[in-house]
Order: sequence, then structure tokens, then C-alpha cells
Amino acid sequence: MSALLKVSAQRAALQQQCAIQRDELSVCVGDIEARFQQTDKLVGLAAHVLNRPAVWVSGAALLLSMAHAGWWSKITRGLMLLSSARRLYTLIKQ
Repeated sequence: MSALLKVSAQRAALQQQCAIQRDELSVCVGDIEARFQQTDKLVGLAAHVLNRPAVWVSGAALLLSMAHAGWWSKITRGLMLLSSARRLYTLIKQ
């Protein structure tokens, strides 16, 4: 009879441990879902906007006007400068 009590006590302890782990896992899953919720909204907005032909035409016109006015080289230089600054900041931060 004592072996049966020992086994049932072990089973109860394991069930309690499983319940604790389930609770911890649900908290982790909730954190992950919260992080991806904003990303999902952004992707949905991007898909909604990019399905509009007016956006494509406006973007093409903007690119053409920027290339014709010499803005394209200024923008690419600015982006390269920004990228270099981020890399330098990362190096300094380490």
C-alpha cells in the first residue's frame, strides 16, 4: 500500500509541475503574440495601401521627378550616411 501512496504522491507532484509549466508557457506565448500584433497590423496596412493603383502611379511619378531633379543621388548619399552612422554606433556600443 505504501508504494501506491508514493506513486500517487509523485503523480500529484508531476501534475502540479506541469500546471506551473503550462502557466509559464502561456505567459511566453502571450508576450510573443503581443510583439507580433503590431507587425501584423503594419503588414496589413502595407498590403492595403499597395493594392491601390494610385499609390503605384504616385510612387513612380515621385521617383521620376526625384531622378530628374537630381534628388536621387542626394537621397542615396543620405541613406549611405545613415547606414554608416548606424554601423559606427553599433561598433562604439560594443
